[in-house]
Amino acid sequence: MNELNLPGDDSSLWIGAAVSIFLFWLLFFSKRKTYTSTDLDKILIKLGPAYQVIKSASFIADDAMVRVDRLIVSPFGVFIIKIFEPSGILKGRLSDREWILKCGSRSETIHNPLWINRNQANALEKLLPGIKIIAFVVVLNAQIRTESSEKLVAIEKFENVMTLNRREVLNAQKQEEAIRIVSRDPG
Repeated sequence: MNELNLPGDDSSLWIGAAVSIFLFWLLFFSKRKTYTSTDLDKILIKLGPAYQVIKSASFIADDAMVRVDRLIVSPFGVFIIKIFEPSGILKGRLSDREWILKCGSRSETIHNPLWINRNQANALEKLLPGIKIIAFVVVLNAQIRTESSEKLVAIEKFENVMTLNRREVLNAQKQEEAIRIVSRDPG
């Protein structure tokens, strides 16, 4: 019985097949780490005790209840954080009212998260005149394909962005005032 002889040895064929399968898996099935709001909270804890974090903070402004994902009060200012959790590709111009979130072959129109975040900051500024309010949208899982904005930050870069805002601007009395405003029962 004649055997079929192929050029090269069998081990190189197996190695080539294994590499091809691995590259196929890497391309189609591996995914980058998925983040949750808990991952953001871990970053906020690492910032230290100077940062008082209030989850799901609410306050009344202009006869309406305003709810923010994270409100941080510190000597370095009051930070309003909007968390953007969906996966996909986030597209839009900074000036657009609506953006597109593309996930696979599906596209969804969403409100510009920077506008939502800025409206929240504007409402709080009315209640806390003279207090520095800094607004950020932290993107957990989407790829950002928009015009550049220092206010739209991927979670991987958020800790570095926060360390850039380390100039003391609020004394203890102003910090307590901010906490009091957002801690009162909005009901």
